[in-house]
Amino acid sequence: ATAGAVIEIEAFAVVISGKKSNVKKAKHQLMEWLGFILGNELRSLKIHRALYKPMSNPEQLASMANETGACISLDRDMSCILVRSEDPARSGEALQLLEGMLVETKKRNLLVKFETADTWLLS
Repeated sequence: ATAGAVIEIEAFAVVISGKKSNVKKAKHQLMEWLGFILGNELRSLKIHRALYKPMSNPEQLASMANETGACISLDRDMSCILVRSEDPARSGEALQLLEGMLVETKKRNLLVKFETADTWLLS
């Protein structure tokens, strides 16, 4: 509740409620804590918002999850793909497959990032 949100456990699920910005902060804190506790059982791959659609191909993600035995999910709030497995080797294997998918996706999608000071070029 340090982020101004309420965290409750209901039916084996973590429920975070409050203002959207506070919920996002609480979720980030919770995921950092879970990452610390679970170690390599929980991993994440940051992705840019522009790559959500190509990186969230359900057939590819399901195939990777089936191949590795890890749970793979897109988290739009944290701009990442989460990978979870009780076996750290499996989550690592899934993360490697996702990193390969990200490299291929970046090749097929032009993503140009500008510094805030250079945004005048687009006006």
